[in-house]
Amino acid sequence: MLNEERLNEIASEYHQADMKDMFIENMGQLYELPWIHNQIPSGSRILDLGYGDGLVFDSLLDFAETHDCSVTMIEGSGKLVEQAQKHANGRAYVEQSFFETYTSDKKFDVVLASHVLEHVDSPVYLLNHLARICNKGAKIVGLVPNSESIHRRLAVLMELQPYLDSLSPRDHLVGHQRVYSLATLTEDFNSSPWQLMETRGFFLKPLANSQLLNYDKSLIAALLQLSDELPTEICANIAFTAEMQG
Repeated sequence: MLNEERLNEIASEYHQADMKDMFIENMGQLYELPWIHNQIPSGSRILDLGYGDGLVFDSLLDFAETHDCSVTMIEGSGKLVEQAQKHANGRAYVEQSFFETYTSDKKFDVVLASHVLEHVDSPVYLLNHLARICNKGAKIVGLVPNSESIHRRLAVLMELQPYLDSLSPRDHLVGHQRVYSLATLTEDFNSSPWQLMETRGFFLKPLANSQLLNYDKSLIAALLQLSDELPTEICANIAFTAEMQG
């Protein structure tokens, strides 16, 4: 399991750093938010896994107020917990905890796992643990990076990386332990009490972030919109919903 020291390093070196490509990641997250919100029923008790750069969490605070939801956010990095508590300003429960060891007296209806499963030591263990702290019929809403994205396919053809699921220097920087295909994502859920219900792709990404830096933001916006019409298998991120089986 990643320790707090490593999580604080990732926070300092990536989430709280002035990364040149952060605008690409932020545009992607903002584009995904309406889809995420549409998956959450009104009145839900939400467990949000991880703070990251705070865009998703901040949006949940506003969503919860207008949809009669409660939000609990757990994060292993003390640096990010402190930042999240300031942003929450009493509108959500913010607790420092590793995902795999978190316990709660009350059970949750929705777990938000936005770019989580690629970071943890054992995604199957986490999925099984989450089932123990959720109500029957609960839902997981999440996203993971897609190993079969166009930019990874090109990288293999150009011999920039050996395999589709090879981890790049940027993957290591942000703490990725794996990238997913639809097949490997399905395998993990089939080994858990959760059943995948829906998948879709976000962001037709033709090149690595470093190669997209000098392009106009309108191109990034168009590539995000275009992914609405394309197969999941070729997009940069796989979005999914899963339901806990009784």
